Amino acid sequence: MQPIVTLTTDFGFGAYLAQIKAVLLGYRRDLQIIDIAHDIPPQDIFQAAFVLADASTRFPPETYHLAVVDPGVGTDRKLIYVEAGRWRYLLPDNGLIGLVAAQWSVQRVVQLTQSRFWAPNVSATFHGRDIIAHVAGHLLQGVDPLEFGELTQDLVGLPFERSSSSARSLYGWIAFIDRFGNALTSIAKADLVQFCTAHQIEIGGTSVKIQGIQQNPIWSSTYGNHAPGTCVAIFDSQDRLEIAMVNGNAARSLELKVGQLVEVAIATESC
Repeated sequence: MQPIVTLTTDFGFGAYLAQIKAVLLGYRRDLQIIDIAHDIPPQDIFQAAFVLADASTRFPPETYHLAVVDPGVGTDRKLIYVEAGRWRYLLPDNGLIGLVAAQWSVQRVVQLTQSRFWAPNVSATFHGRDIIAHVAGHLLQGVDPLEFGELTQDLVGLPFERSSSSARSLYGWIAFIDRFGNALTSIAKADLVQFCTAHQIEIGGTSVKIQGIQQNPIWSSTYGNHAPGTCVAIFDSQDRLEIAMVNGNAARSLELKVGQLVEVAIATESC
């Protein structure tokens, strides 16, 4: 079967990305190389982890995911091979795998310490090309992952907190802002369903407040149900609470930032 390899980086499209692909194709000409994202903000580990968790687990089992957002390149931070869920990951141990590991069981983690599987000359500033891509190439040729180094159980965590609740409110925060300016929150639809004792969300009985803004979003099932410029709260394609602006950019218009507190207050009669 033709192997699938995905790439997630903060490189943009250009020579850096091309060099990684060149290394991979040097090992296997029959690869399907899929670009997940290369427009991650530079050194933004959290946004890369968010994108990786959303996209990588949609691929067929045994897909190999290479992720290189690596502000610690050249330091003593670890590089790792991870088996999580039904997929395989090669990446720095800096939190990139954090959201995947929070959702799927991690079977094993191998630290990449065996330099015989690396490039002959390793640049201190490009481990994505000289270590991760070469290890991936050997992996694709059938090398047992245990050959690459020692098993480890310690993973660098990602500072991610699930939503919390009080007597009548559910709290989360803005976790990601996409290219449309939509603010995706840490509040999942399932969180709201569990919070509501009737296991049903009555949208008319809830209100959304975002710390630092005056305009409360209107609940909607999708973007086009309201006039342009309306701020809406919807559940996105991953069933997360999203703050959006119809035909506009909510993050820019409302000056939303990653990390802002979001509160969903639920009226008594809604549950």
